[in-house]
Amino acid sequence: MNFEDNVKSQIVSLLLIISLISLIGFFGLLFVLSKILDNENHDKISIQNSRIEIENLNTKLLDNDKFRKEMISNLSHDLRTPLASTIGYLELLEEKKLEPPVHQEYIGIAHLEAKKLSSMIADLFEISKLESGHVILNEEAFNIQELISDIIPKYKYILDA
Repeated sequence: MNFEDNVKSQIVSLLLIISLISLIGFFGLLFVLSKILDNENHDKISIQNSRIEIENLNTKLLDNDKFRKEMISNLSHDLRTPLASTIGYLELLEEKKLEPPVHQEYIGIAHLEAKKLSSMIADLFEISKLESGHVILNEEAFNIQELISDIIPKYKYILDA
């Protein structure tokens, strides 16, 4: 092999090495770009998931706001009922001369309604504590017959009229 052939052989070897290095660099670059695209896709998915989560939270907030408005409306009605009943019995006691047993019965009903109103207001404060997370809810049984017995005297005057 002469000098010229030896140089050509080394040039070809260098060109092969440079081509190999370039190819390795190219595949390395492709790998890095692939990782960047994967991360970008992951970020897009994360952003999409975050948007969905925000939309779900917004829906829950709107539902809670609607529930709160309905609860306030119902609570207003529930508080007015025993208050109106108490006022009605007290007005009857003021305006009419009633027999002592009926008089005592009306006083008892007015007192019971005032206690119910006080209990409802206390319950309202308990609900407020529940919402703030300061109270643990404990379920308890109640006597339905006792509840019915409390309701009947409240409307007895309507039946007697």
